[in-house]
Amino acid sequence: MGGESFIERYSRADLLKSMINGFSPAFNPADTLLTISSFTSFLTSISTINVLIATQEGSLTTSAETRSALVKTMKKRGTQIVGRLKSNEAWVAEWGAAKLVADRLRGMRAPKGKGAAQGLFPEASVTRGKGGQAFAETALLFEQLMGIASGAPNWSLGVPVDISPTTLTTLLNQLKSLNTSIATLQSTLKTNRQKRQALYTGPKSLQVKFQALKNAVKGQYGQDSAEAASVRGVKW
Repeated sequence: MGGESFIERYSRADLLKSMINGFSPAFNPADTLLTISSFTSFLTSISTINVLIATQEGSLTTSAETRSALVKTMKKRGTQIVGRLKSNEAWVAEWGAAKLVADRLRGMRAPKGKGAAQGLFPEASVTRGKGGQAFAETALLFEQLMGIASGAPNWSLGVPVDISPTTLTTLLNQLKSLNTSIATLQSTLKTNRQKRQALYTGPKSLQVKFQALKNAVKGQYGQDSAEAASVRGVKW
């Protein structure tokens, strides 16, 4: 099962439904939960959550890429701040403190995620925990660096736009906002993945209904019937 995707499982279940729906006489299971109408509704709920998860995964990937690019920019601005502080002897104290913080900022690395889940059971996602902490610490270090720079006498006089208080504050707020939205999206995505897993492999799951439909076909048309032979070829 490890190499099968959710979409592939769904597609085969939909194929099974279409085959059974074409039988004559019409399929008429004893269990009303296995009627074509009932199974179609169940498949619709699975399709809906598959689309929802795919959309959320796309949003998460986009947000993560945006955040990574933003952090690269913030590290560059940190280097610029240190360079400007070093250019003025009156800022030597601030330069020393800023260099320590900027070095830590440049050295920040978030753990790499495992990527998108490919199989039915692995539900890998962008790394949480240490990853979220790394980006939160990045925001804290950048804020400290801003504070050091603003404490330098006459720092704002002639300061380049790239490292002006307004620009730096905008970058910091963007990172904080992304940290919050990504954490929320990761949590929501985790919940939806758990729901989907239950729909596929839980007590009343697609896997259970898939086999039950085959058994119902054998029960109605006979184990040696052409109908039973046809559905037997559709593998879970």
